[in-house]
Amino acid sequence: MFATGKCAAFRGGENPLPNSGQRDRIGMSSRKNHLVSQERITKRLLGRHNYDLLKPQKLTPKIVERGGYKVRDAATGKIVFGEQGYEFSATLEDVEAWLETLEDRLH
Repeated sequence: MFATGKCAAFRGGENPLPNSGQRDRIGMSSRKNHLVSQERITKRLLGRHNYDLLKPQKLTPKIVERGGYKVRDAATGKIVFGEQGYEFSATLEDVEAWLETLEDRLH
């Protein structure tokens, strides 16, 4: 319980981070955090269907240009998506679209 009796929940119109305008100057990258968050969500959704999201340990120029992900069946270890032409050829958006089509087929 808070000593002041005030709730720490965010209320509309209030700024939850007092110095949020200074975030970029102190090194916080919202784009990087967004990517990590999207990866975590995608991994969780893939896990519901017994799939793993894989990322390369070393980036090649081709992977950096387009791609960076592939999907593996956790039970068999076979790659089911993301090796069209070269390894890790799928973007995170490609994986999310593939997952949506998979869920549509199953429901």
